[in-house]
Amino acid sequence: LSILSCAGGTGSGVGSYIVNELNSEYPTKTFVNSVVLPYSAGEVITQNYNTVLALAKLYDVTDMFIIFSNDQLHKMSTNLLKNANTQLQDLNDLIAMKMGSIFQPINDTPLFTFSDIVSQLAAHLDYKLVTIKSAPHYSKESQRFESDISWSVLTEHMKQTLKQSEAIVDWETKSLRTGQSARRSQAQYAASIGNVLITRGDWKQESGESLKSYFSDKSMYPQWIPEDSRFQHFHQNRKYLNVSKFVSLLSNNSSIYHLLNNISERAWKVYSHGAHVHQYEKFCISKCQFLESFAKIERIIKSYKELK
Repeated sequence: LSILSCAGGTGSGVGSYIVNELNSEYPTKTFVNSVVLPYSAGEVITQNYNTVLALAKLYDVTDMFIIFSNDQLHKMSTNLLKNANTQLQDLNDLIAMKMGSIFQPINDTPLFTFSDIVSQLAAHLDYKLVTIKSAPHYSKESQRFESDISWSVLTEHMKQTLKQSEAIVDWETKSLRTGQSARRSQAQYAASIGNVLITRGDWKQESGESLKSYFSDKSMYPQWIPEDSRFQHFHQNRKYLNVSKFVSLLSNNSSIYHLLNNISERAWKVYSHGAHVHQYEKFCISKCQFLESFAKIERIIKSYKELK
């Protein structure tokens, strides 16, 4: 498991180099790379170049990516955690919380490993990009005053994060809806390769089957995905970070192409004017390598965009 940022040269350059070397040394091991995508603007002038080059370099040696976006994490910090002056440490705390909610132990499931997650979510070589959605998220000041939330409300909220929207609304950054059921709406959902729901906290055994029903809609998955590979649910009775109920959704779905497409378009716009390319040529990264990287990212975008 690696964690790297794509904006600067260290994460994108040294990070992708180390992962490639490790893959050469341990070719039979499962590689999961957690990649933090840069802010849409304001970090590093060459951040979109770095992201395109890094993802293209990593794609063939990575079994599964866990994708984080600084823009999305920042919205969670300001909207849900009420951090008016969000810092990078706040974003890192959210990443750590999400990762911990996935990789902490699971009840009676000793074989819940990287390989299990990859086989469930990223068995197809063309679809390796996974996101983590989680809830609830409260500010430290308000957490003790929040009322207990049912598993059904939390699971509905996770399903909402899979909604398709022309405005590309990120439902994870919105407050929990305890009123109208998301299941009764006529929403369209992003096509999913697979979903894994992990619940932690107070539990009633009869809740299990009812939670599965939220993700059993056949229209959410391509027809070629076997039914037993579409959704898995795991539970841990122990509370997570002293929250009575916490839910996380690992999802490999088509909505990820929006993020990649935005980055690729910005990078290509700069590249088409020849800007900053000389900085890479000094380190033996040729224009041919740039074009190969763009082509690979475009193939990934096309695969997800056409997923139905």
